Amino acid sequence: LILDGQVFVPCGGEKGGAFRSFSLETGEVLWSWAEDGPAYASPVLVQHGDRRDLITQSEHFLFAVDAGTGEESWRIPFETAHAQNIITSVAVADTLYYSGYKAGTHAVRLTDGEPDSLWSQSSIHQFMGSSVVVDGVLIGFDHMKKGRLFCLDASTGEILWLTHGRWGRTASIMVMKPYIVVLSVDGQLSFSKISREKYRTTAQYEVGESETWAHPAFVDGYIVTKDERHV
Repeated sequence: LILDGQVFVPCGGEKGGAFRSFSLETGEVLWSWAEDGPAYASPVLVQHGDRRDLITQSEHFLFAVDAGTGEESWRIPFETAHAQNIITSVAVADTLYYSGYKAGTHAVRLTDGEPDSLWSQSSIHQFMGSSVVVDGVLIGFDHMKKGRLFCLDASTGEILWLTHGRWGRTASIMVMKPYIVVLSVDGQLSFSKISREKYRTTAQYEVGESETWAHPAFVDGYIVTKDERHV
């Protein structure tokens, strides 16, 4: 994540690792949060009052630090099997959504202090592919039953629909209104109308010749994808 001449990077591993800010111009370390080893989630920027916080996951916590100083704003315990926290949180207004492998899906309200819990959905677990929030729903990929898409009410956590399983280990999900776009590991790119009622594929394309892990990009009417061997 790049902001105001800084680049924010989780560096290293369990011992000696840290979440750091580097100067884009010189590479100098501007600040470092080293209270816990880094995980795999990317940081998100949240404006809260006069404060700009970076929120991300470490091996054992969900935490926030001031973007300018690195000073810790809050942290709450959160960990998954093998300390692998991967899912990048989603922030919408003052609500933050987060999840992890066999650790449920959760929403908290951001406050001046530690976040307040809004809801927890213990039946939906996200492993690698991060979710999206659109039109009052949270749509993501659950690793149960060999992979399935889900849709939750963003304000309550109620399950609105689930697809059948066997979609694969993970999927990339994007919003291109009025559609959600899903790229599966086996290279199937699917479009579906955003709906609270059900998932129905509107169009589907085969875009990979081998496993497709990279997130696609949509640029000027083109779709750019990458599998193991080709762009």
